[in-house]
Amino acid sequence: MNSAACYYPWSLFSYECELVLGNILFQNQTRFLFYIGLFLLTCFFESIFYFPIGKWQKLSMPKIIEQILVLNLVTHPVVFFVFPYFIETTGGNVFTYIWMAELFAFLTECLILKYRYRYSWSAAVLTAGLANLFSWTAGIWLQTLGLL
Repeated sequence: MNSAACYYPWSLFSYECELVLGNILFQNQTRFLFYIGLFLLTCFFESIFYFPIGKWQKLSMPKIIEQILVLNLVTHPVVFFVFPYFIETTGGNVFTYIWMAELFAFLTECLILKYRYRYSWSAAVLTAGLANLFSWTAGIWLQTLGLL
């Protein structure tokens, strides 16, 4: 089994993927729960930007929460499951994965902010850029410190 196969949603419970990827994420919990944790952590990190800028855009609190969930539900599963598989099967490397995945998330979130939540282009670019840069950087630091 190669590591690309471990990024399929149906492989989240696979013991073999634990071995292929080389780390045990949680002793008594599944990969699915780990993914949900990462998803919620990403929502939290990005909310640091989406809440104040959403308020500045005159969005209600429920609309801001919806916005955070919609943006992450559209982009996070693709970045987490699709891009690693695509990059590995096409012979790409981690550098290619990071650029492709982050560019996808940034552009997709800009479009959603512009057309679904009526942000100006400058506000959409600023918000999506800051939120994604911060969540990606925080994730790298957490991995570096061995917390993920």
